Parts: sequence; C-alpha cells; structure tokens
Amino acid sequence: MESLTSPFVIYWGMHIISLVLSIVITVIYWSVLYDAAESSLNATNVLTHACNSIFMFIDLLIVAHPLRLLHMFLPALFGIIFAIFSVIYQTCGGKNRRGKPYIYHVIDWREPLNATLVVLGVLLLTCCIYLILFTIYKLRTLLYRRINNASYYFPTTTPHTGGAEKSANGTLPKTVKGTGIQHSPSGISMVFGNFNTPTGYHNEAFTSSTEKLERY
Repeated sequence: MESLTSPFVIYWGMHIISLVLSIVITVIYWSVLYDAAESSLNATNVLTHACNSIFMFIDLLIVAHPLRLLHMFLPALFGIIFAIFSVIYQTCGGKNRRGKPYIYHVIDWREPLNATLVVLGVLLLTCCIYLILFTIYKLRTLLYRRINNASYYFPTTTPHTGGAEKSANGTLPKTVKGTGIQHSPSGISMVFGNFNTPTGYHNEAFTSSTEKLERY
C-alpha cells in the first residue's frame, strides 16, 4: 500500500469519522441538547441532526467501504480535538449563537468536572457506536458472500502484484479472491467488483490463495 498520506487514505479516514460522528451527533442532540422551548422542529434542524445519520447509515449498507476495528481511534481522536477546541474557544471568550459563554451547555468548562465527564461519556458512546457499525459491516460482507458464493479480501495492509490468468473458457479460477475497483492510488478496494461484467471490466487486484502463500 502507498503512503498513508495519499488522498485516498485521507478520504477513507474522513469517511469513517463522518459515518460514526453523524450518528453520535444525532443521538446526543435529540437526547440531550434539543429543547423544544428554545429550538424549532423545522426542516433545517431535522436535516442537520437526523437525516445526516440516516444517509450515512444507508451509505454503510450499500457501499462496500471497509471498516477496520483499530480505526475506532479516528472518530475518538476527532472528539478529543473538538473537546480541546471547546476549551480554547470558551477561554478566549467565545459564545454560542444565543450569547452564552460556551458552545454547548453540557460542556461548559466553568464546571470542569462535569464537562470532563461528558467528554468521556461521548468518547465511550463513540466507541460503542463504532463497534455496532463494525458488526453491521461484517454482517453485510457475510451476506454478500453468501448470496454471491464468493470470498473477498480487501488489500488494505498487503500489496499485490497484479492479476491472474483466466482459464480456457474465459472464467477466473475458483481460488481467486477479488477486491472490487482497483484503480485507486493506494490499492484499497472500496466497492465489490465483478470480474466478468458485460462491458469486459477486468479486475486486477486479486490474488490466488497459492500466490498469497508463496509471497507471504
């Protein structure tokens, strides 16, 4: 795999952060922050704090972006950065749109203990939601394999050297494992691909089981 600074990997990380935090935002807003007396239930509010997580969840179900368990640190790190920003913002005299000296009342750093506990609670919630989404991702992948009678691996940590030869009748060997679209600069597959499409698309980033054993 190419350098972790490649745009493709940056996009992958940002997608993970957006997926998890959109749901975190929805849960926290409607359970803690929303106040019917101060906020109106209009289209903007619903689109910002509800539809975002719905759209991202649909994206998780229909687009084969891979999730890795260790990548849980990405949304958690983003949450820590936001907490640090909220401290700096409030210390420098920043106010929210209602003129209050904090961004959200639940993280008012004039009460550091309460604010710290809230931040820790949000981080725990973030990790729990990531685990749920990771489980859904694994179930989605398993369902795809069962329906298509295929086995896939995503080359996010191992390199590949190219394709394999087709048999005489034009089909791929049963031992070949495919990974989807292979034209990304980092070699990370983001969608499931079809080797024998009507348009003749050739998926190059697949490796037979024998070749994998010989290389690694």
